[in-house]
Amino acid sequence: MTGVGWVESQNNIVSASTKAGKSSFMVGAALYALSEGRKVVYVTLADLDAQQLKRRILKADCGIGGVSPDMERYVQFESALERHNDPFGDFANLKVYDARDDGNSWDVDVFIPQLERWHREHFPFDMAIIDYAQKLQYGKYKVADRVAMLEGAVDQIEKRIARRLRIPVVIGSQLTKMTDGTWMTKGARALEEGAGFVVQVKVAEDRKSATIDVPYNRFGPSGLGFDADWDSNRVQFTNVRLRA
Repeated sequence: MTGVGWVESQNNIVSASTKAGKSSFMVGAALYALSEGRKVVYVTLADLDAQQLKRRILKADCGIGGVSPDMERYVQFESALERHNDPFGDFANLKVYDARDDGNSWDVDVFIPQLERWHREHFPFDMAIIDYAQKLQYGKYKVADRVAMLEGAVDQIEKRIARRLRIPVVIGSQLTKMTDGTWMTKGARALEEGAGFVVQVKVAEDRKSATIDVPYNRFGPSGLGFDADWDSNRVQFTNVRLRA
C-alpha cells in the first residue's frame, strides 16, 4: 500500500452506478494525495475539459461542489481564485490529460506515451487517476470486441504505467445492477481480474447516505464496508465510518 491508501504498481478499481459518487470519490482521492504532497495525473475521458475538472476539484476543496446556500464558502472559493494569477496555482502538483486535446482519442496507445513523456521529462507523478474506463480503447482490437479491447487497454495501463513507474493507478468505471439485485462493475472481468484493490461506491436514493465497499483487496482484508453521509450540496462524502 502507499501512503495515500492505494496499492502501488497495480490497478485500483473504483466503480459506482450513474450519478452515484464515483467521480466525487476520485476527486476526493486526488485531493487527499495532493494534500500529502504527491504529484497526480488525472486522465479525463468524460465531458469535462482540464480547466472544468480543476475548477471542480477546487470547488470540492472549498466545500461547494454542488449548489450550496452557504455564501461563506462561495467567498472562500472566489478568494482562492483571486489569490493566484493562475487560478489553479494551488494545484501545481496536479496535471490533467484531456482526451479531447488528442482528437477525442481514448486509445491507450495515444495517451500512455504522453503520460510516459510527462513523467520522464518534467512531471514525475506519483499517482494516476483514469475516469470513465468504459470509454477506453486499444487500437489493435476492433470496437465490436469490447471485452477484449477493455482487457487489452487495462493490461497496457498496468504494465506501462503502474508497474513500470511503480505507482498506483486508480481507474473509475460504472456499476450495473444485475437481475438478482446484486451489483457488478461494467467490464468486471477485464477490469477486476488483475486489480490489486476494488472499491464499490453507492449513494442512496434519498441522496443523504452512501456506502463504500471493498469486495476485493489483494494485499489486505477483503469484504470491508463503510457507511457515510452524502452531502449533495457539497458533493462530498462525510462522516465515513467502518460498518459493524
